[in-house]
Amino acid sequence: RTVVSIPNGPSALAVKEAAWGLARYAAISQ
Repeated sequence: RTVVSIPNGPSALAVKEAAWGLARYAAISQ
């Protein structure tokens, strides 16, 4: 699981990284 915690709010890069992390996790779990 990916937890995004950024004081100034999630940046576009952070959101993209989190999305990729969740996608990989979902693919592996299947």
